[in-house]
Amino acid sequence: MGCNAIAKSGEYPIDIILSHIDRISFDDFLVAVGGRIADWRSVELDIEGQPRSYGGLTPSECNSLEKLALSWVTGGLPQTTPLSLFDGDPASATLKELSLSSISVDFVGMRLSNLSKLVLEDVPHLTMEDILLVLESSPLLVELELRELRQLRVTNPIGGGPIHLGSLTTCIFALPIPVTHFLLSTIHTPSLRHANISCDPDGSGRASSLFSPSIAAFAPTLRRLISPTKYIETEFGPFVASISFGGLGVTMASSIDVCQRLRDVLDSLMSYPGVNRAGLKAHLHFLCFEPDLETLQIFDWHPMVEELAVSNVFWKDLDPMRGLAALGTQIRNGPGSWLFPELEVLKYDVDNGFYAPLEMALEGRYCEVPTIEGTSTTTHQHPLLLK
Repeated sequence: MGCNAIAKSGEYPIDIILSHIDRISFDDFLVAVGGRIADWRSVELDIEGQPRSYGGLTPSECNSLEKLALSWVTGGLPQTTPLSLFDGDPASATLKELSLSSISVDFVGMRLSNLSKLVLEDVPHLTMEDILLVLESSPLLVELELRELRQLRVTNPIGGGPIHLGSLTTCIFALPIPVTHFLLSTIHTPSLRHANISCDPDGSGRASSLFSPSIAAFAPTLRRLISPTKYIETEFGPFVASISFGGLGVTMASSIDVCQRLRDVLDSLMSYPGVNRAGLKAHLHFLCFEPDLETLQIFDWHPMVEELAVSNVFWKDLDPMRGLAALGTQIRNGPGSWLFPELEVLKYDVDNGFYAPLEMALEGRYCEVPTIEGTSTTTHQHPLLLK
């Protein structure tokens, strides 16, 4: 089948995809497609077992290659020797995208000067020196994604100064907190528009330390990412929480105090020099998560909560009313005595049986309440919440 497809392609560029579920060995596959190496435009290989080599991937042969994605289904067996791509020479000047997943590659001598997208996920034997060498040799990077590189350790930056990535617009890091902090302090990204960071504070340090003032190279970019926004979006689920603050997204997986830890991250961002906090509002979304008064009070101060959403649509045994009932609780004296005094939008997706308790919880806060003498007195009525 591979030979027939190659024959029918004529002189057109070839996009090659091989999955480990295909009924052809990797060596046979190379034989089938190897005659047209010069026409390869993209290669995506998801193979099972350790290959002996990636024959033909040399700069002189695959001089039309724009995308290379290699993934190895290990079956639990460790890869013993890193593979040498491009015979250890610099990559072809046409290569724009490189993606490696669960496969070890020798980066020594492999310069990626025209690379625009780099994805490294669970790559064994990879060191921080490898990462820094690749970043230094890839000044045209637009997208950078580093995930599950647990063996990385903090090291001294090359030359002691920041690495300039002037074209980078998107970075995604799912790494130990000290490694993420180190990379943020090492790269200079004046064009960055989106940064998504995932971390596990249970085992790799305090999440609030991600954005400490020591990340000097990243500081101007961080201020630019978060300063223009008017809303902070937060989402909570079982053992996970995320925050979206302008162009910055932070996701934490934690089994302990996930709400407080997210609050700590938010505080560190809010206190960052140059961040405009005036008029900033927060949206809290709880999905299959039971917020109570104590949890909600963590967010009962700047930025003021404008929207609250609670849902138990997936986990029917959860009772979201603990959080909704808290809205009818006076927690202080004087004006703004209610929890979230600037709340404008309430979204709830719960069973029909919860409607009556919901109305009772909100009645004293937003509706007319009869007095003992039979007259009525009006408390704060909010036009959006009374719809």
